[in-house]
Amino acid sequence: MAATLLGQLPLWIFATLLTWAVCWFAVAPVYCQDEPTCAKQLKTYPRYYHLVSTAALIAMCGHEVMGLIATYMGAQQTQALIPHLKSRCLPSFLLALMFGVLATAERGFSRSEWTVAHVMPSADGLTAAGRPVYTMQYMEWGINVPILFILSGYCSLGRPISEISRPLVVTNIYVIFCWAATATDSGLLKWLLIAVSFAMYAWASVDMLGWVSEFERAAPRDFSSLQVAG
Repeated sequence: MAATLLGQLPLWIFATLLTWAVCWFAVAPVYCQDEPTCAKQLKTYPRYYHLVSTAALIAMCGHEVMGLIATYMGAQQTQALIPHLKSRCLPSFLLALMFGVLATAERGFSRSEWTVAHVMPSADGLTAAGRPVYTMQYMEWGINVPILFILSGYCSLGRPISEISRPLVVTNIYVIFCWAATATDSGLLKWLLIAVSFAMYAWASVDMLGWVSEFERAAPRDFSSLQVAG
């Protein structure tokens, strides 16, 4: 599992960073702090709630880290007898990583000077000009969405990483396209990106439904969840 995951990771990172680079060049976003109307709205964003969220997420991250350490140390002496030890530790590690990324993002949102945001142009005249586009939120999704895919597809449904890779990459790409649609000053490009994003969302969703179908087909007939569903 570790070798397969590490083998796919460079592809996921490359596809995500390449999409960011292409969209950033095509859109040429304007930083929110450099535009008076946007900067004013950014400063009025409620910060207290993000501080509370940061504290809660740090506590949740610590809980998962302690659980991971306890699981590993408790099985260290019998590691050779437990072939799936790494997969049992993997969910706690991924949850700790996800909560850590979320806590970092929430802490950034709690300080306007730390928030990565850009101006939302009124490309089609349907939105008010100068609204912030919270780019940092999309960056956080680019890290945590793959983690959720691994947790749900591999850890929960037992699907191989090869099945998870395509919808994971497709999802990361259309999330970035959604960001570009909000940051572009071209009405045509905005609606083109929105249409492509919906199509990619449908494509990824079909792949994920396939995980469930394959899980149901491969699971033993006496599996508890199948008995309940029947």
